[in-house]
Amino acid sequence: MKLKEIRDDYEELTGKVSELNRKCIYAGIAVIWLFRISTPTDTTIPEQLREALFYLVMSLGIDVFQYILLGGFWYLYYQCKKNHLATEVDNVEDEDVNEPEFVNNLTMLPWFGKIVLTIMGYIQIAYFLHLI
Repeated sequence: MKLKEIRDDYEELTGKVSELNRKCIYAGIAVIWLFRISTPTDTTIPEQLREALFYLVMSLGIDVFQYILLGGFWYLYYQCKKNHLATEVDNVEDEDVNEPEFVNNLTMLPWFGKIVLTIMGYIQIAYFLHLI
């Protein structure tokens, strides 16, 4: 197996985990919404589910932050490389470049963080439902 194939595999797998995590967040928020307490004048969420909601919303926020961070970095990197290579080659778009690996490593921290927060949210939901 080539090193590029391994990288392609982990990028695909982490992307799928992020998609699944996002779906779990939405499902968790839906479960919390089912257990809200509504009166004619107010709607409240039970205390334990508020904590679960906090974890799930934080996980979603980190997910958005991760994409903003990556998108912003790769945009700036592209612009810098394009401007630098424009003076050296005719067709900038087809030029091979060695991208910095630290960016992908740096974004693994929020990737793990959002998954941990989603798990914490589901643990709170499980406690509320007396499943654990």
